[in-house]
Amino acid sequence: MTKAHWHYTRTDFLDTVFTMLVSGPVQAISLFGPRRIGKT
Repeated sequence: MTKAHWHYTRTDFLDTVFTMLVSGPVQAISLFGPRRIGKT
C-alpha cells in the first residue's frame, strides 16, 4: 500500500511568509489563486 500524499511541501515559500509575518513589516497575508491549487 502506498502512502497518500495529501499536500505538497513548500518550505521556501513557508520560510519567506513566516519571516515576513514574524519580523517584517507585514501583519497579514492573503493568498489568491485558482481553485484546487493548494492555498490551505
